[in-house]
Amino acid sequence: MYQRGEQVPMESYDDWSNTISSALKRGARMERLRLTSTPPTLYERFEIEAGYRAGVLAGEDIRTLPYSEARDQDFWAFDDKYFMSMNYAEDGEFLGFDVLDMTDELLSMVNRWRSRYRQAENRISFD
Repeated sequence: MYQRGEQVPMESYDDWSNTISSALKRGARMERLRLTSTPPTLYERFEIEAGYRAGVLAGEDIRTLPYSEARDQDFWAFDDKYFMSMNYAEDGEFLGFDVLDMTDELLSMVNRWRSRYRQAENRISFD
């Protein structure tokens, strides 16, 4: 669908939008820093233009940063309590995630993630 230039129906993401809305209503923060290729691969463009739309419109704060500026792992943070390592194929396709236990090493990685997140000016928006 996306490869043919068609827009992905927003209804496809209703469950995710509801999850985000519920989390934000209880005071949670949902932040994501997506590391991307330069230029972004077809899959990365799909993910940003189609897959992230529902999350951003529901209130998730998603930012992008080129891999060349941050050679670490992609993370997804929930309330600074839960961290997931995001796994991607060479072409940028999402393969899954690993829930991480808080360790000193993870804390160091999270601090680097926070620093990169604050520096990433490429906030995704759909006005």
